[in-house]
Amino acid sequence: MKTKTKTHGFKVGDKVRIAPSSQYWRSNTSTNPRNINGVVTINDRHSDHIYEVKWNNGHTNMYRETDLLLVETTSKPTLTAADLVIGGKYVPKSKLDGVDDLEDSSSWKRGKKQGFLYYTGKDEGDFCFWYEYSGEVVGDFYLPSDMVPYEDDMVVDVDFIKQGHHAAGAELRAKLEKAFPQVFVKEVPFTKELLMEIHKDACPEWKKKLETKFPKHFEQEILHKTGNRYKHKGVVSDDYIISHIGFDEVVLISLSCGNRWVEPVKVRDTQAITHAEWCEITFNQHEDFTLIK
Repeated sequence: MKTKTKTHGFKVGDKVRIAPSSQYWRSNTSTNPRNINGVVTINDRHSDHIYEVKWNNGHTNMYRETDLLLVETTSKPTLTAADLVIGGKYVPKSKLDGVDDLEDSSSWKRGKKQGFLYYTGKDEGDFCFWYEYSGEVVGDFYLPSDMVPYEDDMVVDVDFIKQGHHAAGAELRAKLEKAFPQVFVKEVPFTKELLMEIHKDACPEWKKKLETKFPKHFEQEILHKTGNRYKHKGVVSDDYIISHIGFDEVVLISLSCGNRWVEPVKVRDTQAITHAEWCEITFNQHEDFTLIK
């Protein structure tokens, strides 16, 4: 005789209500309340009523799956690379990439003090998460599936905080500004100088994104094209040339021995190679190459 396997559609921690189709809806007692939320505390009882629910009025009772409706689930979908946002805040739930124990991650040992890590993009194919953007920077690699989005514990009433700040004395104002920096952050006007400063410090992937987003600002920066010759400061009497390989790929080739500096790199325009593409072509050693005019 086959036994029927119990389903566990609700997870411990899920918020639920009694379904209108349930026999308990009609009773509407303090132990079977209508239109009141409760939390699943047990989901594997050895009976037909496999769920134990603690209602917001303090009472507890047992139910079948068909007796309940889901209000809010505690389970979160697994993140993929497409879900990650540069500059977003994330909390690691595991460390599958390189170590077995999350506590072995140097970034999370420091980052858990602030409760989250910043996502800063890919570095040579790996997903980078960092403790800070500036000052003391401690970084590590995680898989997207290791992470969940960071959720602030408190929703800040901006208007209320600003009203209090306006009426407060100097000491209390300083405390409010320190406690709620996101409310009092000063807007920085967007200028080409600011864009160029960000571009200078960005990784190659972000350089490309900035150049695509603001192409007019980088028209003056395009200096590289196929046929250009360069002198490398670390190689005596050896010049390099940008050669066109295939439909949209270029490569730096030594004129003395024919060796490639790195493997071919795809570019948008072989006659207008951007700075970010030039960084890839030189393997981020672009400052070592001087254009021969």
